[in-house]
Amino acid sequence: MMQASRHFAKGVQRVVLADMLSRSVHTKVDLLKMIGLAFEQPLQAQAQGSKSDHKASNPMEFFNALEKAGLKPDTNAYKQLLGHYSTQGDAKSAISVFNKLKEQEIPDDHTYHTLLVACVNGRDQASAFKFLKQMKKDGITPRLESYNYVLSGYTEDGNIEDAMKIFNKMQKANVRTYNLLMAICFNGKQPEKAMTYWKEMEKVGLTPDLESYNTLLSRGGPSQIIDLTGILGASLAAAKTE
Repeated sequence: MMQASRHFAKGVQRVVLADMLSRSVHTKVDLLKMIGLAFEQPLQAQAQGSKSDHKASNPMEFFNALEKAGLKPDTNAYKQLLGHYSTQGDAKSAISVFNKLKEQEIPDDHTYHTLLVACVNGRDQASAFKFLKQMKKDGITPRLESYNYVLSGYTEDGNIEDAMKIFNKMQKANVRTYNLLMAICFNGKQPEKAMTYWKEMEKVGLTPDLESYNTLLSRGGPSQIIDLTGILGASLAAAKTE
């Protein structure tokens, strides 16, 4: 059944491409829906754990074939393809699609966010950082969710320096932001700095959540656990007086 689906998808590609070439028209919405059949199947195959099926039908190759034939897919088609690569964490392909999309229009904040997710999921933090700055050059203010997602990419290696560059440009932050900063500092071997963000979080009026406490318990050392005990004790005492 899987093999039959692959043959059907390839057959659709040939038919659609031949039809486009014979009429020499630009890509239409209805044809794009047909093209969609060519890369829906690889998504289903991957959900079933098959990597070879994903490689057998690369949607980007088909889009490139259309462009070589002088048929340029519209922005909706590129956005769909960008979302596909973002989900896969294929930063290189996502950037390629994004650049083609940008030739037609200035991407909006949602499109940029999709690209940032692709870069972070693909462990390409340098590109994520670059495109975060590019957003402002295009007159788009990054959403808080975008900032946080890029920050999350620095957690594993504890890259405090680059994380601070991003945080200093943020106009606002939430509890998730501070939780990420604490995790980054702990992994960057600066536990004292992590605790300063806990204090700053409370100072600006944000209430630590379960993730905040778990970050201290799972990543902090003995001194941070002692601090956490004191924090909990103070919280319980304040609750009794209310």
